Amino acid sequence: MSKKTKTAVDWSGRHTPVWTAISAAGTTLSAAACANASAAAPGWGLAVGAAGALAGPALSHVRHRITRATALAHGALWTGYGAWATHAIDASPWTSGSLATLAIGGVTTYGITRATGRHETTAEALRVEEAIVTARLELEDEWVARLDRVCRIKDASILDITPWPTGQWEVSPGYSVEIQLPYGGTGVDDVARCCAALAADLRLPDGCGVEAHPGANRSVVRLDVCTVDAFANVVPYPVDTLTPLTINEPFTVGVYRNTRPATLHKRQSSTLLIGQKRSGKTNELNVMLAEFARMVDCLVWVIDFNAGNLALPWIAPWKQAHDEGRGLDVPNPGVDWVAPTPDEALRMTAAALRIAKTRKTAYQQRKLDHDTDLLPIAADVPEIVIVVDECAELLGDHTLTKYPAKHPLRKAGDNLGEIIRIAGDSGVNVVICGLRGTTSAIHDTNIKAQCNNKIGMHTPDAAEYAYIFDGDYKVDPRDAPGQGYGFVKVGSGKPRPFKGHRLSPRTIGRIATVTAPWQPALDPVSIEVAGPDYTDRWTNDRCAHLFTTHPNGQTPTSDTSDAARSAPATTGHDVDHDDTERPRGGVDLAVWTPDGSTESDDAGDWRDLAEHRDRRHADRLRELGVGTDPDTEAEAFPHTGTADDPTDPATWTAPADDTAPTKPDPTDAPARERLLEVLRDAGPDGTAVGELARTLGVSRKTTYQHLGHHQEQGTVIKIGDGPRVRYALAPTPAPATPTTPPDTDATEHDATEDLLALATELIVATQFGSTSMLMRKLRVTYNQAGRLMDELERRGVVGPAAEGRNRDVLMPAGSTPHAGTRRPAHH
Repeated sequence: MSKKTKTAVDWSGRHTPVWTAISAAGTTLSAAACANASAAAPGWGLAVGAAGALAGPALSHVRHRITRATALAHGALWTGYGAWATHAIDASPWTSGSLATLAIGGVTTYGITRATGRHETTAEALRVEEAIVTARLELEDEWVARLDRVCRIKDASILDITPWPTGQWEVSPGYSVEIQLPYGGTGVDDVARCCAALAADLRLPDGCGVEAHPGANRSVVRLDVCTVDAFANVVPYPVDTLTPLTINEPFTVGVYRNTRPATLHKRQSSTLLIGQKRSGKTNELNVMLAEFARMVDCLVWVIDFNAGNLALPWIAPWKQAHDEGRGLDVPNPGVDWVAPTPDEALRMTAAALRIAKTRKTAYQQRKLDHDTDLLPIAADVPEIVIVVDECAELLGDHTLTKYPAKHPLRKAGDNLGEIIRIAGDSGVNVVICGLRGTTSAIHDTNIKAQCNNKIGMHTPDAAEYAYIFDGDYKVDPRDAPGQGYGFVKVGSGKPRPFKGHRLSPRTIGRIATVTAPWQPALDPVSIEVAGPDYTDRWTNDRCAHLFTTHPNGQTPTSDTSDAARSAPATTGHDVDHDDTERPRGGVDLAVWTPDGSTESDDAGDWRDLAEHRDRRHADRLRELGVGTDPDTEAEAFPHTGTADDPTDPATWTAPADDTAPTKPDPTDAPARERLLEVLRDAGPDGTAVGELARTLGVSRKTTYQHLGHHQEQGTVIKIGDGPRVRYALAPTPAPATPTTPPDTDATEHDATEDLLALATELIVATQFGSTSMLMRKLRVTYNQAGRLMDELERRGVVGPAAEGRNRDVLMPAGSTPHAGTRRPAHH
C-alpha cells in the first residue's frame, strides 16, 4: 500500500479509501446474508446502523480528534449501511437491486473517505501550526519577562524564534531567539554579559547554555539557546565523506552546540590550541592534521619532542607500504617532515624561514598575475603548516633561563616567532599547542596575540580560559563540561563552546592512506633554498629513531626481495604513478634492515645506525668536556640502551661555555659518593637541595637525580615536606662483631631493639607512619614490619592502625626517642 493513499479515518484503520469501501460493503453484505438466512428481525440492521452512527464518530473524535464534519460523514455512512441491511434482511441481499444499491454505497464510501482523509490532514496541520504559534507566543512572553528579570532590559520585542534544524520541535537540541533591543543604547554586549545568568534562569544542565551573537544591526541580538546536550556522546570524525580540500577553504575542527560545524581558516592565520592533560587536546590536533591531509595544496611539518609521537600514526601507513613493496599504494606520508629533537627543529624552522623570505621575492610575478597581496597557494606552490606539540620546550619562559641564546631550542623558538610575524603571506604558517596559555608555555605574548584562531579545551578552571583568550571574555567552564569539549575563538569573535570530533588511531591510518595521493610536492624554489635540511629529512641519520620499533614493541621487518632492493629512493614525494624517479634526495626504504641480517652498501644501513648515533653522541659530549677518555666513553655509552637516544630531553645539554664549570654526568658514581660525604658531614639534621647543589657544583636537576638514586637504595631519607624539605643519611645498623659465641636470646633481643630504634628514627624524622616504608628502608618482611609497627604503637611512637591510611605519628620531628629504644652507632 502506498503511503500517499493512507488515511487516518477512525473506522477504516490503516486501510486505503478503496479498501475501506470494499471492507464496509463486504461486511454489511455478510451480516445481512446471515441475518436473512436465520430469519432475524429486519429492525436489527437499522438498530446496528443507528448505534454505529451515534457511537462510532463519538469514539473517533475522542481517540483521533476528528473534526465535526468528518464525524457527521461517518454517521451518515453508518446510517446508510444500516438502512440497506434492514431492507436486505427483510427481502434478500442477493437481488440485483440490492447488490446494485450496495455497490453505489461502496462508491459513495470511497468518495467520502477520500474527502474526509484530506480534510483531516489539513485540519491536523492547522492544529499543529496553531500549537506551534501558541507555544511560540508563550515563549516570546517568557523571554520578554526573562530579559526584564535577568538583564534589566525592558520593552524588548521578539522578532523570531527558530528551532534548530535537527529533529522535531519537541526533540530539537535548542532554538534561536532574535531580539529587537529597546532604544537607549542597549547592545549585544549588554546581553552577552548576562548569558550565564540567562542559562541559570532557564535551569539548563551542564553542557547547555546561551550564546549571544550580533543580529542584522547593532540593536538586534540573536541568542542561541542549547536545551539538550547533543554532544554527551562521542561525535565521530566523518571519515566516510572524505573529499579533497584546499587551504583557501575553511576546515572543520568540531561541531557547535547548534549542530553547525565549527570551522577555521588557515591560509594566513596562525592557530593556538591549549589543553590540559586528558582534555582531548591531542585528539583535536589529530583532527586538524586530518583536515590538513585532505588539502591538495598543504604540507604539514610537525615538531614534537616526545619522540615524534604525534606524527607517527600519520607516517606509519607510508612506512609500512614501502616495507611491503607497496610504495605506489601510499606514495606520500601524512606528515611531510618530523622534528623530534631540538637540532631537527632548528633545521626545520630555519628552512621554513628561508622559504618564506625567498618566496616574497621569487613569486612577485605570480602575485601580479593574480592581482593579490598574498602569495596564491596551489598544488604547485603549497602552503607549509608547522604544527608544534607541547610548545613549552621551545617557547616557555624557562627556556630563556635554562639555555643560552645559541642553543637549538632558543634559536628554533626565535625562528617560530619570526615565522608567525612575517611568513603568513608567503604561505608558511604555524599551529602552536601547549598545556597552558601562561608565559610558562609561551613567554612572548606577541606570539599569542598574533594567533587569529584560538582553541581552549576542557578545563574546570575559568582562569585558564582567561589566559588563553587574554581575559577579554567571560567564559563559563560549565559550557564545556568534559573531555573533548572546548571553546573556539575566530578572529575578533567571542569564544564559542564546541565539541571536537573523535579520531581513533585506526581512523588516522585510514585517512593517511586515502589522502596519500592528494599530498603535493614542495615547489622547486622552496626545495632549492631549503637545501639538504629538507631533501635529507628521511635519511637514516635523521629519522631512523622514528622507526626502531612498531607500536606493539616488535622490531619492524622490511621486504628484502630483489624487487624491493631495486625500488627507487623516495622522500615521500619522489614516486610518481609512472614509476619515474624525481631528482631529489632521500632514503631507500627497501634496504632498511632492522635486524642487520641483510647486507647493504648504503651508508645509512640500519645495522650501522646504533654505532653511528653512539659516535655522534660521544662527539657531542667530548665538546662539553665529558667522557674524553675512550675507555670512559665505552663504559658510559654501551652499544645497547637508551642513553644516546636523541629524542630524550635529558640529552639536550647546552653548548660548552669556557667560563662555565664542567658539570658531571648524572650517572657519575664518584659524584654520588661525594653527595653521601656531604650528607655525612651535615649530620642527622641533613641539608637542603640548593646547598647540596652549590657544594657539589652541579645543577639542582642533577642533585635531584643523585638523591633519587640514593633514596631508591635506602641510603638517603627526606625530612619534612614543602619548601623546607631537607635530606639526610638514612640510619644504618652497626655490623655485629661478637668475640664470643653470643647468647641466642640476647642477640635476637638486641637485633629487635636495633630495628625498633631505626624504625623510630625513620618514622619520627619523616613523620610518615608507613609499614611499606619500613619494609623498603629496613629490608624486613611484611610480618616483621607489622610487628615493629605494633611495638611502636605500644611505646607511643605511632597511633593505632586505620583502614585505608597510614598511622599517625605521635612524636614530633626532632624529638628524642622514648626510653626503651636505642640508636645504633653509624660506621
